[in-house]
Amino acid sequence: MEYIFTLLAVAFCLNMHAQVCFGPSVNFPAGKQSRAVISNDFNGDGLKDLAVVNGLSNDVSIFMGTGTGNFGAANNFLVASNPVSIISDDFNGDNIADLAVANGGSNSISLLLGDGTGSFTNAIPFAVGVGPFSVISNDFNGDGNADLAVANYSTDDVSILLGTGTGSFGATSSYTSGVGRHPRSLISADFNGDGAKDLAIANGGTDNISVLLGTGNGIFGSPTYFAVGSQPVSITSDDFNGDAIADLATANWSSNDISVLLGTGTGSFGALVNFVANPGTSSIISADFNGDAKADLAVANDADSNNVTIYIGTGIGTFGSLINFMADSGAYSLISADFNGDSKADLAVANFTSKDVSVLLNCLSVGDLAKDNKKEIISVYPNPFSSSTTLRITTEFQESTLIVYNSYGIIVKQINNITGQIINFQRDNLPAGLYFIRMINEKNEITKSKFIIFNRHE
Repeated sequence: MEYIFTLLAVAFCLNMHAQVCFGPSVNFPAGKQSRAVISNDFNGDGLKDLAVVNGLSNDVSIFMGTGTGNFGAANNFLVASNPVSIISDDFNGDNIADLAVANGGSNSISLLLGDGTGSFTNAIPFAVGVGPFSVISNDFNGDGNADLAVANYSTDDVSILLGTGTGSFGATSSYTSGVGRHPRSLISADFNGDGAKDLAIANGGTDNISVLLGTGNGIFGSPTYFAVGSQPVSITSDDFNGDAIADLATANWSSNDISVLLGTGTGSFGALVNFVANPGTSSIISADFNGDAKADLAVANDADSNNVTIYIGTGIGTFGSLINFMADSGAYSLISADFNGDSKADLAVANFTSKDVSVLLNCLSVGDLAKDNKKEIISVYPNPFSSSTTLRITTEFQESTLIVYNSYGIIVKQINNITGQIINFQRDNLPAGLYFIRMINEKNEITKSKFIIFNRHE
């Protein structure tokens, strides 16, 4: 039974035709109503850890990473009422990761200072607007200290807290004029190329984005508005078309789509383009999930979907068809980091209903076949297969060797002197089962993957 489960798990992972691959989710229990997740190294061991905010139990769950994609049991730290968003930065200049949590029920930010062992001080409160829904950190005034920006859902404004570098903040300033109705999420980037940090805010009540250009001294100008889909609830920024200019993408809850706006570099954006999504889009992030050095998107889907949708970027501002990977019940928020040290973008998903965090490890095989410091991708399609399959690598290879291992690590087949980009692989007499493949060149491993052979019953 365990062997059959392994085959099914690997079959799930090997969606190589789509050039993106995540293994089955592994779930770690958190608190009640897990609302948001962030990753950082909280105990100084060089490994990625997790922090999850739990809206009903009013706490933060800290999970220590092992560096293998696994995490220890949660340690919980109390914050204030109904925490909904979290960010990690160094707020007191000791080079140790701290936490800031937006508390929707107490109209405050809780600051938790890390001690470097994975533990934190008692929460220190700072007042903001009513109904804070999202918090981010950046240096908004150029003094080298981490500052905070908070989107306040009920007062339709943004709070700015400038850090002192000592674990405290100056007086809160608010931007109330025309920000937009019911701001749900915000992001910071340089949208006009002047070196100052700007803000983009997703307004769930007015179906638009407000862009506030920063002056570099902690002050922001009047908002400019850009229409998106219906009820945007999350926003991210990256370079989606390779012009080194910050673009924007939103997840839109009511219209079940994502909106992409390409930046002009002047603080403005081009025409809106929407891409279909699953019901209940609740969170959106950007990372390179298939190793092609182009920005992709990942969307967490709450409601009945309970999954994560990956959109593969083309590098010209468009995205391929959506590919879904299951999380747990009520997939609400997600982040990406490398949890097992293989230099690939993994996922962590905070699940509102199942009260846990799902970790999905990226299982795409990449290598540097051309030895040009660029990752190559090896795809296997179809996979599983019964008689033959095709292996395809993104770069031309010369005089390489393909080695096939069975599940016990024994070499069962070897093909030498391979040249080109495509290998037509024949099963021959190999029995059904799981196999591991390695491509080597001059005794150096250049990439690896897996496939499954099954017996077809006519």
